[in-house]
Amino acid sequence: MRANDLVLVQGVRDTRSTLAAWNRAPWPVLRGWLAGSVAVAVALLLATWLIGVMSTPDSTPLGFPGLTRPPTPGDVAFVLFRNSLVLALHGFACVAGFIAGS
Repeated sequence: MRANDLVLVQGVRDTRSTLAAWNRAPWPVLRGWLAGSVAVAVALLLATWLIGVMSTPDSTPLGFPGLTRPPTPGDVAFVLFRNSLVLALHGFACVAGFIAGS
């Protein structure tokens, strides 16, 4: 088997030719990406506006510790508990990534 017949070499060749074509004429590719991203952004903004118009506002007062009421040790414990859950999940994800990589 010759080195030029390997899939990796053919993939690199295809990638280089694609990048060279994009370098020669970037606007056809950029125009498509730009049109798609603008369409998605407009659709998301319209969906957000439509949901905001159709929703009934909640008039119940909210209590924000430190803003509308004084903070308590329970508020601090709640924040620490929620942050520890996020850190624990991140730690598990890191361990799983390490195990998968080795």
